This record gives sequence, C-alpha cells and structure tokens, in this order.
Amino acid sequence: MLRVVQEAVGNAVRHGEPASIEVRLRDAGERVEVTVRDDGRGFDPGDAGGRRGMGLDLMRERLREVDGSVEVDSAPGRGTTVRATLPAQSSKFAPGHS
Repeated sequence: MLRVVQEAVGNAVRHGEPASIEVRLRDAGERVEVTVRDDGRGFDPGDAGGRRGMGLDLMRERLREVDGSVEVDSAPGRGTTVRATLPAQSSKFAPGHS
C-alpha cells in the first residue's frame, strides 16, 4: 500500500501541479482504504496511455497481487482522486507487498 501512495502522490506532484494533496487511510471493515486526492490539473484516465499510464498500471498490478483494487477519478481541470482498497487481513499481504 505504501508504494501505491508514493506513486499517487508522486504522479500528482510531477503531472498535476496541485496546490494541495490529501491522503486518507480508512478502516472499511474487512478492507482498508486509502484515498489520495489532489486539486491539480487532472487528466482523462481513459487516455492515460504511454509513459503516463505506466504508474497507474503499476498500482493496479501491485494491488491485484494482494487481492486489492484501485479506482481513479479524474478529468482535465478538476484534480484527481486515487482510491485503493485491500483486505484488512490477507494471507497474500506481506511486508514486501507494500
């Protein structure tokens, strides 16, 4: 999960030019949810191909390995929200899968 947060914050700083970035961690019962929200430029997630889409693909792959998921909500001019979830207790979750 740590790597996903690092990637989301890094993407916001590198590409979004935000005035603020908010990171929230929430206990959602049987799942843990982290949300990274920025007020930057935003982008079209459906058009995030090439190098720009590699970070999103990496986040998805890391979370898939631990039965998690990631959602990206963004649009040009309206900032970006990345919401990642994973099981609170998973036999696949180990320190190497942060």
